[in-house]
This record gives sequence, C-alpha cells and structure tokens, in this order.
Amino acid sequence: MSRREESDDEVVEVKRRRVEMYRSPLKLIRAEESVVKEQENVDTVSLAHLVGQRDLVEIYQFSFEMDLAYAMDLVHPEARPNIKAYFVFGKSRKGDMAERLEEQRKTLKYNKNITLVPIPLRYDYGTHHSKLMVLFFSNNEVQITIHTANLISYDWENMTQGIWVSPRMSLKGGGEHEFKTDFVDYIRAYKNPCLNKLADSLESVNFDDVQNVSFIGSVPGNYEKGSAEYKKWGALKLYDVVSRVEKRIEDKSDPELIVQMSSIGSLGPLSSYFNPILKRALLGQEPHGTDPTRNAKVSIIFPSLMNIRESLFGYGSGGSIHFPKDEKGSLQKELRPMLCQWKAKEAGRQILPPHIKTYTRLTKERKVAWMVLTSANLSKQAWGIVNKTKKNQWIQSWEAGVILSPPSSEPFTPLYKRDTSTSPCVRLPFDIPPSPYEDNDEVWSAKVSHSEPDRFGNIYVPR
Repeated sequence: MSRREESDDEVVEVKRRRVEMYRSPLKLIRAEESVVKEQENVDTVSLAHLVGQRDLVEIYQFSFEMDLAYAMDLVHPEARPNIKAYFVFGKSRKGDMAERLEEQRKTLKYNKNITLVPIPLRYDYGTHHSKLMVLFFSNNEVQITIHTANLISYDWENMTQGIWVSPRMSLKGGGEHEFKTDFVDYIRAYKNPCLNKLADSLESVNFDDVQNVSFIGSVPGNYEKGSAEYKKWGALKLYDVVSRVEKRIEDKSDPELIVQMSSIGSLGPLSSYFNPILKRALLGQEPHGTDPTRNAKVSIIFPSLMNIRESLFGYGSGGSIHFPKDEKGSLQKELRPMLCQWKAKEAGRQILPPHIKTYTRLTKERKVAWMVLTSANLSKQAWGIVNKTKKNQWIQSWEAGVILSPPSSEPFTPLYKRDTSTSPCVRLPFDIPPSPYEDNDEVWSAKVSHSEPDRFGNIYVPR
C-alpha cells in the first residue's frame, strides 16, 4: 500500500470518528428479562440503575402507588444506611394509603431515614398521579427523572413504560432557565414545608445541560383568566409550549397526531371537550380560540380486548387500563374512527400492555416533530377544563410530563430497539403507522366482564 493510500485511509478513519451521535431523549423502562428478548432491552432504564448508584445520598419519590420496601431494596447497600428518602403521594379523605405506608415504613430496617409526604387531595375525583424522582449525589450533583411507572415492581417490570432522565447537574452556578423555573414552581405548588426545602435546593442548580425539553405539569386548582397561573398548568400550558415548538417546524402540511394512553376518562361529546380544548392545544392553537381548527389526522392508540387477551398475563394485564362506563356506547362510537390497536412489535413491547402516555406529532414523512411523555391520561381531571363562559381553567389532579423537541428544525427520526443514531432521534414505544381497529374489535375496559377465555383460558369478571 502506498503512503497516499495510507493517508487516505487515515482521513476516512478520522471522519468516521467525527460523526456526531444523537441519543433519544425518551427511554423505555427495562422489561423483565424473561419476558422480552435481550435486544429489545438495549438502552433501556431500570429503577435499580437510577436508585442503585453508590453515591446517592438523598431521594424524592413522587407517585400514585408506592411500595416502600421495593423502592428501598433497590438502593445501593452502601447508600441505604444513611440515605434520606422522601415519598410524596396523595392523601384522600379516607387516608387509607397514608396509613398503609406508615405501617410499611415501620417494618423497614432504616425507617428513620424515610419521610412520608402525604399531599391532601382537594377534589373527590382528583389524584396525585405524577411520577417523578429527584436524586441528590455526594458530589453535589442532582438528577431529575419524569416517567410513567408507579413505584411498584409490576409497573417497572411488566408494562410498557417511558422515562426522561436529565443529565447530572451541578448544585452550584445555576442561573435562569425555563425548565428550572417551571419545575421549581411545580414543586412549590405543593405548599409543603418538606418540598419547599427541595425547591430551595433546586434554585441553585445549573440546568444549562437540559435542552430542547419543557416541563408540563398539572396542579389542582381553579385558575382565572388573566392570572399568573392561568396558562402555567394543564391544557393551557400544553398549548403555550406546543405553539412555540410548532413555529420551528418547516413542514406546514396538515399534521398527524398520535394520542396514546392507558386510561380514558368520561370526556362527554368530543365537541365539548376533546376537540375545542385538548386537540387544539396539541395543534398549538388556544383552547376555545376563534380561529379555525387546523386539519389534522388524529389516531388514538388504546388497547383492544384482543390486545389484552393476548398480553403477558392475559386479562390479568388489564387491571390498570381503563375505559369509562359507556352504557349507551356514545363515547366509543365517537372515538371509533380514531381508535387504533396497541401494536408494538417493532418496539419489542407487543406483549406488554401500555402504561406509558404519549402525545406525538408526526410530519408527512412520518418523522416526529415533537413528543410529550407524561403521567396525564386522556381525561378532564388530568388536563383541566377550560371554561369559555367562566373564563377559567379547572384542574383536579397532579400530573407531570415533558415535551421533547429536536435540536433544530429537522424532525426526530423514529427509533426502535436502540437509543442512538447519526441524526436527531426519538425511541418510540409503539409501531407507526398506527393500526386502526377492525370491525369486530372491542375496546378493552376493566369495568366490563368478558366470557371468552384469554391466552391462559381465564375469563374476566371485574372486581
């Protein structure tokens, strides 16, 4: 080989090393190894990976359901004796969960390190539905995760779940930052002394490495139009962020929206809630605005009866997937043209029913313009009711989510079974294009009996 040929080879090698690699901002949560193939768990995240770090010194866990023993067992053995652990959950008027967790706390070895933070629920139909963590480390760094799994082993191992994980951030040198402002305001909205201290600590954190992501939370309350908090939470915050992200999108053709969730609430007629409020917010248009709603194809991915029947535990996998009582069939009839199967063969999650919640905007080339990962299902309680007459927004539940957008006007390339690419990318939990319900498909509902056996030969009777 000549020197020139050697030189050319060296140039090629240098160029190869200089290729920039992008990592998906959305990650899938690692499924139990006996359930999926090894290649389907590549680049996934487990709870043990997050809380099992040796230098973890303080942790805040926010969730709807909790198992303290499960959470503490995954903490690194060297960190466990001294870690300060705070568990934030909703306290109903009955107080059942608070009592149960206190009894469990007493049985744990390092129970003096555990602080329960019950949050009184303001509304009968509201919940504390947020799922997030704040992790502090011994080297003065902090990390935030926002995800969809409850703090129980079943959710983290046996359902399709998603997570956004921040980089480790320095506790020093923090300036102004949009995500920081919104997240700290969310923490302060709890109006809890313990969480106020957390917010104070976060005020000094340097969030500069958190880029192309915005926080979208829901905080229970009744917010008057014109007030500082009117557009800070829920559907109006979603509209505010999406409208700004949409301005960067070069593809001006009619958008395609994929709405995917694990539960659907009592929405009423689509003309009264979904279309004028949530759909418009997802299109970057103000809810109840006077401008014509943009044309858009909307697909709603929600498991069918057959999807659940053939899932990991058959009917046993459908307990946390809810469709409202619809005795007249009016809601199902209106949603029918938009309903799509849970199809996740490419994603390696077909057998795992979705507990993940995502709201995705596709371009005409079926690339991803932006994507929301959130705890918020398709419900009025989660996103809030924007009342045109009363000029207010009423939110009943606590929710936490993020909207992920590309670093430039170039959309995300959809990825499966991995998190890295040579172009901006996002890992999808479901296959695209969505697969519409067939004529004989039924919507799964945990409230309805099913006499046809599942894959294990079992029938289903609601509890």
